Amino acid sequence: MAGLTAEQMMFFEDEGYLILEKLVPDRYVDALIQEIHQTIEDLAQAAYKEGKIRDLCAGEAFETRLIALNGQSEEFYGRMSGGQMNGPAMFTFLTCNEILDVAESFVGPDLLNNGIYRLRPKLPLHPRTEVNWHQDAGYVKDEAKQVTAPAFWIPLVDADEENGCLWVIPRAHKRGILKHIRAKHYLDIDPADFPDTKPIPAPVKRGGALIIHNLAPHCSKPHSKRMVRWSVDTRYQLPTLPTGYPWEAPFLVRSRRWPDRVVRTHEEFLRIRKNNLHESFA
Repeated sequence: MAGLTAEQMMFFEDEGYLILEKLVPDRYVDALIQEIHQTIEDLAQAAYKEGKIRDLCAGEAFETRLIALNGQSEEFYGRMSGGQMNGPAMFTFLTCNEILDVAESFVGPDLLNNGIYRLRPKLPLHPRTEVNWHQDAGYVKDEAKQVTAPAFWIPLVDADEENGCLWVIPRAHKRGILKHIRAKHYLDIDPADFPDTKPIPAPVKRGGALIIHNLAPHCSKPHSKRMVRWSVDTRYQLPTLPTGYPWEAPFLVRSRRWPDRVVRTHEEFLRIRKNNLHESFA
């Protein structure tokens, strides 16, 4: 897919979000699902040998196996969520041209993945998967709160209201940084500073994308359907600007200015991520 049209860019700038029906090709989604499946299998085998679980749940489908395993040991959710997945399929997913072509529409020809990428297995009625209203900018240091770094939220299964699609508040990004308070698990927008615009659901099909302005309030409500809503979210920005997130290393994914510094192999990606290497681009 090429970059965004003028009409799509205008919608994003006005509304603070954009839904693309199809973005990531099936071959990349399938490969990542297989990588996730193998990781779960490896974790299950290890837990079984250690006596932490009694049932490998081998007959469960991709959409349900983590539920069955996590019911026996809560560590499964912790091991599968966040930025811990760093296999070859994840690297290929994050650097595929289809995503980067769209990211270039926002950022330009020099693209840094700012290091904040997440695999999100949303389990039914699991407290850690209920994420209240927030702005992504609320999670970065002050020097990066105004940096353009749109989030690409990409489900690996169809996501709707029944199984936990995201919700967004249109046009609220124009209010700038809202006050956030520390809640039980995450940051929440302070109720006193909450926008008065009506929130809307943002259903997305597998491999499509919800692109969210880093100042757009959004949330992930609980769901009770017996399935895991798997998704990946990732963010891209200019390499010369601060990420505001020193805890995880960014990596250059496309560049006209520094083509020799683009991370092109999984091995280099691992080296940067595991050693938390923050390079300077000036």
